[in-house]
Amino acid sequence: MNLESESKSNMNLSNSFDFPKPDDFLKLEHETLKKMLGIREIQFCYPLFQSIQQAIGMLNSRGYNFFCILNIKNDPNFGEGKAEISIGAKVTIGQNNKYKSVSYSTSLILKNRTYNDTDCHGHCFKNQRLNGVVKPRIVRRFHFDYDTGDLEDHPMFHLHYGGAPEDLLEKNHYCLLAKLACPRIFFPPMNLALVFDLIIGEYNTVLGKGLLSKGDWKKIIRASEDIILKPYFKLCHEYFEKKGTRMIRPSFVHWHYGKKSCSRK
Repeated sequence: MNLESESKSNMNLSNSFDFPKPDDFLKLEHETLKKMLGIREIQFCYPLFQSIQQAIGMLNSRGYNFFCILNIKNDPNFGEGKAEISIGAKVTIGQNNKYKSVSYSTSLILKNRTYNDTDCHGHCFKNQRLNGVVKPRIVRRFHFDYDTGDLEDHPMFHLHYGGAPEDLLEKNHYCLLAKLACPRIFFPPMNLALVFDLIIGEYNTVLGKGLLSKGDWKKIIRASEDIILKPYFKLCHEYFEKKGTRMIRPSFVHWHYGKKSCSRK
């Protein structure tokens, strides 16, 4: 391969990264969900156990949806029983067996609020009650997305702060600007197992952080790391090692963007 052809093939992550085909990706998600049902801590968390069962029941060749809420306990930032964390997944396969949507979301919900919530602006107060009761407030929301690589202004894999938490809007107060699309921050690819692993490590959920060190859980995570993360970081390593084309290619940040972004240098 000559220098010119090599530079074109490595111009963007989307030209090089072989994200699992939809059938293989859904198989990984299905295996993840089934193995999660065998985890003792999850078996004792009935709402989560039930959400996993529902996701397994609806998962098919066109994708699946998942949503659950976990209580956060003994956290000095919130107090006992005063916060929850949601985890959601939406995988949709369109025509010709191509990805239409791959998105994982998480929202931090503050409960037991009063009108003394000084972080929330006064103009929001009129929307904060439901049946006379002050609504819980969504204080943080993030989602992790995979784009096909065709969009110039999208990193192929990215983290986005905000967005519209459709599953939570009716019963919770949310004052972030939901339609604000930027910035999208390049991020390693994620799947349901990796999102759960991140959340369990960050918050004192009912599942307990001790779950992270258990062999059954590690097997679930290792399978996703090998299929999702290992190829990504291999390409990141190659980006820095192939010095001959370094000045031709975009910066490492813009290397993550879509195929049309080859003009980013």
